Amino acid sequence: MVCMPSSAVAAPTHQAVSEAIVAFNAGASAPLPHLDPGEVAQLGQGKVLRFVDRVGGDGTPRRALGIIWSAASRDQVWVACQDTHFSQSEAVVENRLSWRPPDEAEWYGIADLPRPFSDRHWVVAVRNNHALAAASGNRAWEHPWTTVPGGLARAREAVAAGRFGGMELAGFDAAVEMPANQGAWVAIALPDGSSLFAYHNAAVLGGNIPESLMLRYVHATLESTLRTIEERARTVVPGHYGPDHPPVIGGDGAPVAPFPRPAAAP
Repeated sequence: MVCMPSSAVAAPTHQAVSEAIVAFNAGASAPLPHLDPGEVAQLGQGKVLRFVDRVGGDGTPRRALGIIWSAASRDQVWVACQDTHFSQSEAVVENRLSWRPPDEAEWYGIADLPRPFSDRHWVVAVRNNHALAAASGNRAWEHPWTTVPGGLARAREAVAAGRFGGMELAGFDAAVEMPANQGAWVAIALPDGSSLFAYHNAAVLGGNIPESLMLRYVHATLESTLRTIEERARTVVPGHYGPDHPPVIGGDGAPVAPFPRPAAAP
């Protein structure tokens, strides 16, 4: 399904999108593909572009990648995917294992898979790419993550200590480790105030589930994930992320400026 963005902002030009992707790729941890004029036109019509590729060379997992254009600003789409008040998936529970201010952390995640599959869990290190923000003139923000080798041992200690709410060791020990989980959230400002928003993930579920099945699942859910966040950016974030909201850290390491509250009706 194609949904037109709810805004009077004109569709992006091929030049604007191309320049934005070049600026991003110059300092990104993983690049975005260059888009041809037809693909940019599809973005302007509200289409989610989806790709499957491999960026780490032979032997690395393939990634599923989605890109959407939004009439919302870069800051709005960033808050829509980074604000911990919002959940990106009902099937995944995440708990912060460690934190290094302002925006480096390790997160333990566990995914509830349908029977007969066992749950999958992982620990990833996340950060904001400050160097990219600086090199791009603060146009391009990236929030990448990579698997932490041996991280599940420390996560188990946290579960045993009761740090993760009601999670019990029995559920932790029954889950299967994901040997690879890496990806990023991407938000790039365009000259007219609109933005490109992207998500990509390369993961291996492990156990008896082949990589191809995981890839198909992520590829199939890209559209709904990006559409949900893009709509939230336009319709929820401006009223939600105000002066009284705890700061969300931007891709440059500084807090995203809050959005002004709408003026009260006379």
